[in-house]
Amino acid sequence: QGEWKFMPRWSLLAGLRHTEVSFYSSDYYIVGANPDDSGQIRFKNTSPVAGLVYSVSPALNLYGNVGKGFETPTFAELAYRSGGATGLNFALQPSTSVNTELGAKAFLPGGQRLTFAVFHIDTRNEIVVDTASGGRTTFKNASRTTRNGAEVSWSARTLETLDLLAALAYVDARYRDDFSSGSAGNTLPGVPRRTFYGEARWAPAERGFSTALELRYGDRIYTTDANAESAPPYSVVNWRIVLEQRASDWRVSEFLRIENLFDKSYIGSVIVGDTNQRFYEPAPRRNAIVGINAISTF
Repeated sequence: QGEWKFMPRWSLLAGLRHTEVSFYSSDYYIVGANPDDSGQIRFKNTSPVAGLVYSVSPALNLYGNVGKGFETPTFAELAYRSGGATGLNFALQPSTSVNTELGAKAFLPGGQRLTFAVFHIDTRNEIVVDTASGGRTTFKNASRTTRNGAEVSWSARTLETLDLLAALAYVDARYRDDFSSGSAGNTLPGVPRRTFYGEARWAPAERGFSTALELRYGDRIYTTDANAESAPPYSVVNWRIVLEQRASDWRVSEFLRIENLFDKSYIGSVIVGDTNQRFYEPAPRRNAIVGINAISTF
């Protein structure tokens, strides 16, 4: 990857990535009617990326990027074949995508920082869930999908001791073509349309103490390609406190973190496409984490 500043306010970025991934499986249990399921597969791809940055001022940059993506299946996605057949799922192919992004990054008065981006992603051979049953999940390639979205984040330091942070993301992810378990225009399961994270952190100067409240929101999540079932939206609040001491070359900190401060019941994750319709996995109720960190410099 390289960068060329061809004018005082303009920069061009360009890069090239070459990927080669090999999967090998050796079967050492070959008995009677149990066949030899050994095998191997190799994927390779070269993906370019290019971007342009315009510096409006020292405090404001505008940018645009376009590039190609390449995602191979993981071993977990290759592990099982549909229909109960044995051996790895070597029919599963990598997904490829074209990604376009436009955005801005700005430093604002009062120690504020603002970033904004819109993006569009076209994907071929999207890797999606085929079946999920009895703890085994098989995967397949859908045809084409598209994602349109936007992200905005803001941070600021106020009153010298209070840090604020907010981040909002929106993504509309849909199938572009009909296939065996879904229709064109349906939303991809497992992808929330809106997510939000907010944090307020108070850290009195030179007191070795900080505390913060976090707010996290997740939108509805579909659990099937047909969009027939979904997990409802949720919001959850977390709290943490950190104490820190310094002595000579040592820095020691203790922390207490309480997740789900108000003890809400909500769906934390889903099992996409479960054949028994056991889609929903509850998140933990109120829980605490206590820890200590020690760092020595020498």
